[in-house]
Amino acid sequence: MHSRLVRLFVGISCLILTCRTPSKEKTEVIPKEPTTVNLTIKNYKIAVEVVETEEKRMLGLMYRSVLAQDQGMLFIFDQVGIYSFYMKNTKIPLSIAFIDPIGIILDIQQMTPLDEQTQHYPDKPFLYALETNQGWFFEKQIKAGDTVLSLPKPKQ
Repeated sequence: MHSRLVRLFVGISCLILTCRTPSKEKTEVIPKEPTTVNLTIKNYKIAVEVVETEEKRMLGLMYRSVLAQDQGMLFIFDQVGIYSFYMKNTKIPLSIAFIDPIGIILDIQQMTPLDEQTQHYPDKPFLYALETNQGWFFEKQIKAGDTVLSLPKPKQ
């Protein structure tokens, strides 16, 4: 009788444990909200989405059909260098500013939507690249030599 009760107890315990074992099903991964910062150039503010991983830099503004006024995307690289940009799967006409480690704009270029042939990069190494709606820098009379304030430091 005692062994029968022990086996029953063990059986019920196993059944309870089995029922309480977490499911192996995939759970939905909720993407993190992008990091945004506000930059200032010549007293003009721009809210930018910060991208600093290789995967996010490769995606950039691809597949988006609109970029709100006074918003942009800030690319932060791991180290100073010359990196090229192109407009594969990018529908929005953009301007891009290449910025050195202390915040000085080195060059500003215009980019045509869906142009996969033209490579955009400056003559000098940079740490940051800032994409905005095309014409944003021109409208604000921002040019090479101007300083971008409040740039986040690259993650080390």
